[in-house]
Order: sequence, then C-alpha cells, then structure tokens
Amino acid sequence: MFEEVRSSQSVMLENFNKPLKMTPENERDFQNSTSCYICGKEYSDKDNFIIHEGKKIKIKNHPVRDHCHITGK
Repeated sequence: MFEEVRSSQSVMLENFNKPLKMTPENERDFQNSTSCYICGKEYSDKDNFIIHEGKKIKIKNHPVRDHCHITGK
C-alpha cells in the first residue's frame, strides 16, 4: 500500500498543479470582468455571508483566476 501511495504522489507531482498560464487576452478579460462567468453573479466589494453547517461564514464576492491544474490553462 505504501508503494502505491508513493507512486501516486510521484504521478501527482509530475502531472498536476501546473503553473497558471494566461495569455494577455486572458488577463485583459479577467481585469475587465464584472461578473462570474460560471454563475453570472456580479462582483461586489461588500461582504457576503453563507450558512454552512449552521454557522454564518463571511465570504468575498471577487474574481478569481479559474484554471486547469493539469494543463495550467
């Protein structure tokens, strides 16, 4: 089992978590975005809250650079 873990870790290190690759066009689109391309919700500087497992959690609604951890794109 330990050998399988070591083998899996080696594959993960070699093939996953590549650095983020953004073209100048990607960066421009990111900087000019005003809403999430997945859910459509507009970004906001004010704090938002969600309830998770009965606890109120403060979240920020700001853009993030979504990318593939295998290819970096």
